[in-house]
Amino acid sequence: MKKRKKKQTVTPPKKSTSFKKFLVCFYSDDRNVFLAILVFAFVIRMIYFIQLQLNNPTASLFIHDSAHFNHLARQVVEQGPILERSFYLSPLYVYFLALFYKIGIERVFLIRFVQFLLGALACGLTFLIGKRFFSRCAAMGAAAIQSLYAPILFFEGNLLATSLVVFLSSLAFYLLIRASERGDFKLVILSGLSFALAICGRPNYLVVLPIPILFLILNKTATASLKRRLQSIAFWMLGLCVPLALTTTHNYLADGSITLLTSHGGINFYIGNHRGASGMWEAPEGMESSVSAINVEDAQRVAEAETGKKLSPPEVSRFWYQKALRFITSEPVSWLTLIVRKGVLFWSGYEIPLNFNYYFHQKYSFLLKIPFTQFYFILPLAILGFIVGFSDWKKRWLIYSFILLYFLSVIIFFVCGRYRLIAIPFILLFASDGIYWLFDTFRKQKLRLFWVSLTALIGVLILNIFLTFEKIERSNFGNEYYNIALAKIYQEDFQNAIYWGELAAAAEPQNANIHYNLGIAYMKLQKNEEAIDAFKRTLAINPNEVSALRNIGGLFLMQGKTRESIPILEKAVQLDPSSINAYLNLGKAYYDSGDYEKAIEQWKKVLEIDPDHKMARRNIQAVTGNTEFKEYP
Repeated sequence: MKKRKKKQTVTPPKKSTSFKKFLVCFYSDDRNVFLAILVFAFVIRMIYFIQLQLNNPTASLFIHDSAHFNHLARQVVEQGPILERSFYLSPLYVYFLALFYKIGIERVFLIRFVQFLLGALACGLTFLIGKRFFSRCAAMGAAAIQSLYAPILFFEGNLLATSLVVFLSSLAFYLLIRASERGDFKLVILSGLSFALAICGRPNYLVVLPIPILFLILNKTATASLKRRLQSIAFWMLGLCVPLALTTTHNYLADGSITLLTSHGGINFYIGNHRGASGMWEAPEGMESSVSAINVEDAQRVAEAETGKKLSPPEVSRFWYQKALRFITSEPVSWLTLIVRKGVLFWSGYEIPLNFNYYFHQKYSFLLKIPFTQFYFILPLAILGFIVGFSDWKKRWLIYSFILLYFLSVIIFFVCGRYRLIAIPFILLFASDGIYWLFDTFRKQKLRLFWVSLTALIGVLILNIFLTFEKIERSNFGNEYYNIALAKIYQEDFQNAIYWGELAAAAEPQNANIHYNLGIAYMKLQKNEEAIDAFKRTLAINPNEVSALRNIGGLFLMQGKTRESIPILEKAVQLDPSSINAYLNLGKAYYDSGDYEKAIEQWKKVLEIDPDHKMARRNIQAVTGNTEFKEYP
C-alpha cells in the first residue's frame, strides 16, 4: 500500500512580529525618533494653543514686560534699529517681535504659533543632546516629558523671551556637541552665536560661558589636536562676540553708555540682595510695585535722589550694584542665609510668579493641571537621577556643570519660575534617567534597592506636594486681575476694565494703583460718582497721590462743586508744582467762585511752565478783557 504524504502546512507570519520589527527598525533610527517627538510635542502645543486662544482672557493682551517689548519693537520698526536709550529689557525679544512687525505680521496668535513650533523643536533637541550623555530610553523619556511639561507650555504661550531662550540654550549645546564630534568650524560658530542670542534673552546666562570653552578644550576626539581645539575656541568666541558687539554698539549710539547688554542689572541685583529681601521679586521701599516702572523710572529716580545728581543708565546700575555689595560685605551672615533661602526657592515645587501667576492660568487649560507635568512631581525623580548618575559624572559633567552654574546665576539675583525654566530640559534628562534606573533595578531583580528607592521617592514627592499646595492655596490673583484691567484700559475697553478692576480691588484692597485705575475706567465711561469713590479709596491708602487729587478736583468742577474742588486742587499743586492740569482746573475753580485774581495767578503759573500754552493764555485774556470766560477747545 502506498503511504499518503502528509501535507505540509505553512504557518503565515504573525502580524505582531512584523509590527514589532517595524517598531525596532523605527526606534533604531534617531531621525525617526526625532520626528516622532517633534510631531507629538507639536500636537500637544496646538491643543494648548487652541485652549489659550479660546479661553484665556489675556490671549490678546500685552501685559507688563510684554507691553514694553511690544512698545520697543514698534519703535524699532518706525524709527530704526537704534532706540532712544540703552536697553532696559533683554534685547532678544524686542527684535524678535520687530521682525514680525516688519514683515507685516501683527497678529499675536501667529507670533505664539512660531514660539510653539520652536518649543516643539526644543523637545527634539533634548532627545539629541540626551542620547549623547544618557541612554536612548532616558533621552526619549526626557523629550516626552518636556513635550507635556506644563510650565514650558505656559511660557511658550506668553509674549516673553523665556521660550526663545529655552530653545536657543538647547540649540547652542546641541551644536557644540555636534561640532566637537565632527570637527566642523561652521557648527562651532553657530554654537557661539546661539549662546550669545540666549544671553541676549537672559543676561544671567553669561555665567555658564566657561562650560562650552572647557568642553572644547577637553574635546579628545580623533581629529581634535591641540591646535584644532584652540581654533575651535577662537571660532566659537567669534560667533559669541558678534551679537554682544551689536548690543554694546546699540547702547553706545543710543545714549553714549558702554553697556554690554542691559542697564537694569544693578536694580535686579539689589532686589535680590538687600536687608529684608525675600529672595523673590519685590519692589524695594519707595518704588512702585511694578517691574516695568522700576526698570524704566523708579530705579533712576531713587538713585538720583540719593546721590543728588543726574545719572546715566550705567551709573544707575552701578549705584544699585554698589548698594547691594555694601549689604553683602557688612552683613555676610545675613547674606549667606538669604542665598540659602534662594537656593531652597529655586528647588521648591512652587512656580514663583513674575509678571504672570502660573496658577491663575491653570484654570484655562487642562494641560496645565496634569500632576506629572509639574516641577513638584519632576523634582524627586531628578534628585534620584542626580544621585544614581553621579557614578558616570565624567561622561555627564557638561550637564551637571550647566545646571549648577545656571542655578548659581539665578540665586545671585532673585528666584522666579520663568528664570528656572531655562534649566528644565537638562533637569528632565536626570529625571528621566532616574525613572529608567528604577525600571532597570526592578528588571534585574534588585528588589531591596528598588523598594527602598521607591519608598524614599514617594516620601519626597508627598512632602513636596504638601509644601507646594500650601503655597498655591495662599496665592493671591489680585495682580493678575489688575494686569488684565490695565491692559483693557489701554485697549479702551473700559467696561471689561471695570469688571477685572473690581476683582483686583476685592483681592488687594490696599493697592492704591488698582483703585486709581479703576477710577480712570469709571471716569472714561462718565460714571463720575463711582470714579470719585475709587479716587477717594486711592487717597485713603496714599493721601499724596497727585493724580487722584487732580482727577477728583476736576470731577467736582464738572459737577458744579466749586468749593469742594478748591482745597483738593490746592493740595495737588502743592504736592506737584509742575502739574499744568491741576493749575488749569484750580484757576477755573477760582474763576467760578468769583476770585478772578487768583484765577489769573494760577494760569500764569501754567505759562511759567509752558510759555506757549494756548488755553492758559486765552483764559487770562478773557478775564482781563472783561469778556465771558470760555474754555479753549
